[in-house]
Amino acid sequence: MATDDYSAHPWTLQEIQSGTVIDGLRFFDFRTYHELHREH
Repeated sequence: MATDDYSAHPWTLQEIQSGTVIDGLRFFDFRTYHELHREH
């Protein structure tokens, strides 16, 4: 299991390697996180 700064999801190695998307984000997906959370 691994965690990142952008999701509360505990990621498995299989999820990281396969590019699994949880709540719109992949593991350590800082670009999408900032796109989803930027203020307008």
